[in-house]
Amino acid sequence: MRNLAWLGIMPICVTGWSQPPAGNHKPVQVRPAPDASSNPAVQAREAARQPLQAALKAEPAVREAALRDLVGTAEPEIATEALIQLIRLHATNLEALALGLVPRLSDVGMGQILGAAETRRDLHLRMAMARRVLQRFATNPPAPRLDNDGVGAAGTAAVLLSDSRDASDRILIGRVLRTKPRESGLWMAVA
Repeated sequence: MRNLAWLGIMPICVTGWSQPPAGNHKPVQVRPAPDASSNPAVQAREAARQPLQAALKAEPAVREAALRDLVGTAEPEIATEALIQLIRLHATNLEALALGLVPRLSDVGMGQILGAAETRRDLHLRMAMARRVLQRFATNPPAPRLDNDGVGAAGTAAVLLSDSRDASDRILIGRVLRTKPRESGLWMAVA
């Protein structure tokens, strides 16, 4: 072994694995992890994800149609994942589909979709989605997040709309800011 003392690192030799620990320590009992396949909630979640997995494995021509169907009919988590996949596939004509999904989504789901839309060059889609998310927060806000860290879909949407020259966008941001004063993205948008 090289002498690493000149770096301030001293080699350590571990030889005491077979010796009992010093003190009055009790050995730790390690239980095996419960079998997730026997949990009904896990089974239901996996069953709900099967159409999404099948759509992702399908041929490209069938994949887009199957993902569009899932966005319109599946539970919100699956619909969110399907829409994100469509955004990543650069599918066209997503605006009506995305705007129809927003009322069913939680704060986290809306944030995930806005994050995926930020990667698109389609500025019109991003702006329309940001407006719809802020309208949702202004009229019928979703349940508050448990990890209230000040970063959410409303702030992300406001930042996306911050460059808008439309006065109604500024008014909408102001309305949401009054209901969610701890969202840092809303404050950045009005600054």
